[in-house]
Amino acid sequence: MENIQAQELQPLKKRSDAWTDEVIAEALRKSRGLQYLAAESIGMDAGNMSKRIADSPYLQKARDEARERRIDVAERSLAELTEEKNLGSVCFLLKTLGKTRGYVETTEINVSPEIFKNHAALMEQMAEFQESRKTLEIKSNTEDKSE
Repeated sequence: MENIQAQELQPLKKRSDAWTDEVIAEALRKSRGLQYLAAESIGMDAGNMSKRIADSPYLQKARDEARERRIDVAERSLAELTEEKNLGSVCFLLKTLGKTRGYVETTEINVSPEIFKNHAALMEQMAEFQESRKTLEIKSNTEDKSE
């Protein structure tokens, strides 16, 4: 009896072709293009959902349209918050959509001259090391030829 209960707890593995493209497309619309939620809503394995979408231009279009709608909803919310003069929303909008008008966030970097001195010293040490390495290689090759 315990064995039967354990079997009942195991999820049924269904073939990915058990669902029509229309059923999957509707699940994608309802989940706003979120594939894992769409798969879960119809009892389909998420991996099978991904494969079906990858193999079907129709399902790709349904997923993409659902995602575009979600973006539109987000933009509408941003517009509403901007209208309410929400400072974070105003700043975000200017940094993204306002780039063409010069609202660009820049990062100022101050470099001290000491960094360049350290860099020059390091480069000099590297050059010396490479030169000594070449000398050793030439010496080694000369010794090999004389033997």
